[in-house]
Amino acid sequence: MPAPSNLHESLQALPYIDQQVRMFDLEQPRFAGMPIHPAHQPGYSYFLYRRHSDNYRPEELGVRNSASGVIVCMEHSGTHIDAICHQSDAQRLYGGSLAVDVCNQKGFTEHAIEEVQPMFAPGVLLDAAAAKTLVANGCTLVAEGANMPTTPGGVRVFQQAGIALPHSSQALASGGVPVSRDQLQPGDVVTLGISGMGEQRQVCVGHTGK
Repeated sequence: MPAPSNLHESLQALPYIDQQVRMFDLEQPRFAGMPIHPAHQPGYSYFLYRRHSDNYRPEELGVRNSASGVIVCMEHSGTHIDAICHQSDAQRLYGGSLAVDVCNQKGFTEHAIEEVQPMFAPGVLLDAAAAKTLVANGCTLVAEGANMPTTPGGVRVFQQAGIALPHSSQALASGGVPVSRDQLQPGDVVTLGISGMGEQRQVCVGHTGK
């Protein structure tokens, strides 16, 4: 089953903003077999646990009943943002805490996702028109981010032009060549990997200064 490609747009009135703003829901539908990183198996599964016909006893319980399903998935399936506790270095989290001291079967007591504040920031939507402009200006690679999604029309423009469009940090990190710090040139796109993380990479993308 191919991955759905939907971008939902809505007009919203937000507190402290005196005009409506365009908001885009970046969430993609979850489904069995959806693309995921190998480290995030088993991915996503849905099971219909109780059917309408199960234990249907209208003479005892009436004719109305319900059905319920069970969802099994890694928290990294689908669109998401990582909590700071997701990565450690030599078994220590950001700030120096030992990972074993701040986790239990119910999660983390430090640097968990509930500590992340809501984020509102300007974004760039790469539609077909914007993609054509990038192609005309000699663009050779586009790295999507949470604040820079690409519409299906934009994806088609990039594909027709043979421009790479990596969707994961691993794909982005493998898209270039290792260079030393003194070899960096103004305008280079830099990806920073953390050694010892196996296939997991934390990637920071930016432009080097002059």
